[in-house]
Amino acid sequence: MKNVVSLVLASILVAAPAHAQTVNDDVRCLVVTSAVGEQAENEPTRKVANLTAAFYMGRLDGRVPATVAAALKSQPAVAGTAALGIFKACAARAQGAQARLRAASR
Repeated sequence: MKNVVSLVLASILVAAPAHAQTVNDDVRCLVVTSAVGEQAENEPTRKVANLTAAFYMGRLDGRVPATVAAALKSQPAVAGTAALGIFKACAARAQGAQARLRAASR
């Protein structure tokens, strides 16, 4: 029971981002990491991209659907080094959330 309570508390802590992240930020991360996952030529990159996309899909699941739809429609095209920078930042945020969850559940 103690582990269940720890996991619930940890999930609450993880749900509150360390810095303000808007719906638009989450959508940008979802779009870019999904594209990277589809275009990745190696399995480790594909795996990180897919896990990161799943993380942001989960974050967006609790948001107002109309707000998410508007953010999706307003996303600018991103490619090259800009996309790689966004991918790395989004993956780092997702990995940080996972690390906080693991630490809180111990």
